[in-house]
Amino acid sequence: MYDFELNIGTSEISDEAGLGAFITFLGARVLRDRNRKEYLDAIYDYNQGMIPFNFRDDLEATIFDHYGHRSTIKVKIWGRHLHDDDLITGSGLGQYGIFSNADYRDAPEIKFSSHETGFIDIGRYGPFRPTDRKTYNEFITKNFIFDFVPGEWGFEVSTDIRGQPQIVDITCDSFGEPHMAAQLESVCMYVNETGNDPENRDLQNVYISDEGAGVIKYYFFSESELVKG
Repeated sequence: MYDFELNIGTSEISDEAGLGAFITFLGARVLRDRNRKEYLDAIYDYNQGMIPFNFRDDLEATIFDHYGHRSTIKVKIWGRHLHDDDLITGSGLGQYGIFSNADYRDAPEIKFSSHETGFIDIGRYGPFRPTDRKTYNEFITKNFIFDFVPGEWGFEVSTDIRGQPQIVDITCDSFGEPHMAAQLESVCMYVNETGNDPENRDLQNVYISDEGAGVIKYYFFSESELVKG
């Protein structure tokens, strides 16, 4: 398990950059030996089919008649005393949510590598309010009124709205600057797509993703290994 800290502070990229987001690798942790058997048993049970699927949500079933016609139905299953069902809904740490902080020990010898572990989800850029979804015509009109400031914050997404291209706009409709909900809830608005490597200012380590349904998220990827601190 990897621990990170994400802070907002004065950007070091340039004097005009304003605030920026800083990610710090705090170190890695691994399960203590006495807890590893519990984890391996949980994996074994899961692979053997002893841990059921999450029956609390509606399931979708596809059936075919003898003519090959397909029908899709929603299935709801109720049960009592389902074997190991608590592993599916655990609220703790780990893959199955069954551990606590005390079950782990520090592992200072482990570094973090994006190439081995993948991207880190920084969070949602927007939208946060229904009014953050605008048609292209609405957005370019607002952008003109507020001296093109909203254009610095807007993103066009792949899903249309009201028959037009959709723009995710996290600025206030009264002033044209980022609204309070975005400032309080979005770390992403403070993120620069390039890092703070003095040797390579153009090295990209943040990637923007159109998640569908008009949602924009940011992901962090480091080309080099990260050590604690």
